[in-house]
Formats: sequence, structure tokens, C-alpha cells
Amino acid sequence: MDSSAPLKDQLLESDKWLLDELGFRITFYSYSPRAMGASSVELENESLRLLFLRDRGSTRAEIAPVADPHALWELSLVLEAITDVRPRYELTLQGAAALFRENLATLTHAMGPDWPNTKRELDRRRQIWLREAMIPKPVTLKNRLLLAQLRFRRFLPLIAVAAVVAISVWLISR
Repeated sequence: MDSSAPLKDQLLESDKWLLDELGFRITFYSYSPRAMGASSVELENESLRLLFLRDRGSTRAEIAPVADPHALWELSLVLEAITDVRPRYELTLQGAAALFRENLATLTHAMGPDWPNTKRELDRRRQIWLREAMIPKPVTLKNRLLLAQLRFRRFLPLIAVAAVVAISVWLISR
């Protein structure tokens, strides 16, 4: 199926198992062809809320317990909080759905009966990520050279114009 088609249509064509086997139902969907095909589809069953989002061609999955439906977390971050390993997946609907399916039992437990512990761990990790984001990165020689290269590229037209003017003045004054 065309990767710019609405996620709802892609889901009904290639990942219908979410509806048929797991009892999910579509509760909301959107599609905006004018916004580079941005699309979303929200699914819900008796215990989980699953949201697939596509923006600029990349699709990701977010998950929340039905008991706390606004506590959406990106799927790989939830799995990292549970297993201490952040899985990578193909940024397509099929890649996100496959990761969800592979970890369904773990996610159902973590987002269901173990939700208070999962939420506490996610919040703890969020604080760590925020703290790390606020710490300036050390400036290395490699970074300084890259910055100098970028600055040189930015000022290259000015240097070229100045050189042309200087050569022109020199030639005229001869």
C-alpha cells in the first residue's frame, strides 16, 4: 500500500490482526494530505490505548493504559523503562505494529496491573532525560573544527567578494 495513504486504511489492509485478534477498535483517525500525508489512528481495547502517528513519512506508536488514557508514551520508551533496553523499529506502521505484537504480554502487564510502577519509572527516566538535556555538551577539538568549517562556509561569499574587489583595485591602479 502507498506509504502516504491514511494510516487507518493501511491498518485495515495490513495490520487488521489488531482489530480481529486483539479486540482493538478504532476510536479516532485523521489524515491531512496537505501536511505531507500526516495521519493518525487511535485504537483501544479493554486495557490499552494505542496511537499510531505519521508525520513527515515516519510512523511511531504511543501507548497508554485505558485507566489513564492521556498518559501516552512512545512505545520504545515504555519498553526501555520495562526492560532497560530501548528497542529500535522500522518507522513504518508495520514496524511499530510488529514491535507492539512482539511485546504485547509485557506491555499489557506493565500498562495494566503494574501501571503505578511503570509510570514511576517513566517519570524517573523523564527527569533524567531532562537533566541530561540541560547539561552543556563539552566542546571538543572535533566540534570546534566542524564549527570553524561551518563559519568559513558562511563567510566564504564575503571573502570572495573582498578578494575580487582587492584584485580589481590592484589591476586598475597598475
